[in-house]
Amino acid sequence: MSDPQYFQASSKLLVELARSIQLLDHKLVEKEGYSHKDARIVALRNLDANVSSVIMVHMMWAAVERGVLDLGPIQAAMALDTEAVPLAVRRLEYLLRVGLVVLYQFEIEGLLKNLLVALHKSAPSGFYKVVESLLDAITVKSKKKKLKTLNALALIRNSLHNTGIHKPPSKKSAQVTIDGVTYKFRYGKRVTCAGWAQLIPIMRAGLKVLEDICLSPQILALPHPIRNEYVAQVDPY
Repeated sequence: MSDPQYFQASSKLLVELARSIQLLDHKLVEKEGYSHKDARIVALRNLDANVSSVIMVHMMWAAVERGVLDLGPIQAAMALDTEAVPLAVRRLEYLLRVGLVVLYQFEIEGLLKNLLVALHKSAPSGFYKVVESLLDAITVKSKKKKLKTLNALALIRNSLHNTGIHKPPSKKSAQVTIDGVTYKFRYGKRVTCAGWAQLIPIMRAGLKVLEDICLSPQILALPHPIRNEYVAQVDPY
């Protein structure tokens, strides 16, 4: 983890993801006129904030590796031996990846549930069924592919319940192909596609599916703003 190129490369991927989120936000606000209270905009801005926070930490560490930023005061305050720093950095990097996977996935799930409610549909339990129900209710192409694409990140998130092992109740293996790359989830085996180089393409592909959903005729026809319960409670006016 002492290679400065690692954090620079992952930062570049994350910046591309953040820009994709911001472009969709801009499209929905400028073209469709959605307000900051609309569930779609709330979700996108939360996604952007989460990704941007990870970018900031990555860029800070890249600066440390280049000798631009001095880690000495932090190391002293934490009483870390020089040998312990690489381990601490690896753990921080792991927490960043895992944290982003969970928060990113939860944000999308929350938005899809809000869209179902706006369509006067009940939101089932489980992310896969939520996506399936929403896709059944709208007009978009390649529904099965979109379902598998959105569910890929959920498979990674769910593996965290089993210390990184793909072990769903169904006991089934799965595989998803995104942009020509096949991600395999073998039952009882550790998930090997949770590095930044794999996560970001999965997230960007899921974001494109989210855009197709938001621009479907049924979703565009909904009166806005679409309600986000949390925002409605903290900012009711």
